[in-house]
Amino acid sequence: MNEKIIKSDWQTHTCPFTPQTRAIISEGVEEKDITCVARGNRFRNVIVAGDRFSKIKLFNYPCPFNKIYNKYEGHSNSITALLFSPKEDYLISIGG
Repeated sequence: MNEKIIKSDWQTHTCPFTPQTRAIISEGVEEKDITCVARGNRFRNVIVAGDRFSKIKLFNYPCPFNKIYNKYEGHSNSITALLFSPKEDYLISIGG
């Protein structure tokens, strides 16, 4: 039996708890505080994370150790979903 190994490059990244996104969980932030993440297909070198404190954080991707990020505010409640627009011109965030 000849098996083929298929290597795929994922379109997005929506799991906040992977080796590539380890830095999202930093000092003072617990796993339960991160509510969602999104990485687009066009801008593959960034990932955004939403938390229950109404903050959106922009990290370099992958970010296994680098805890440097830009922080954005604008919601009055927790971020429940993040999604890039089809052309990835916009990041859409939904609050709880």
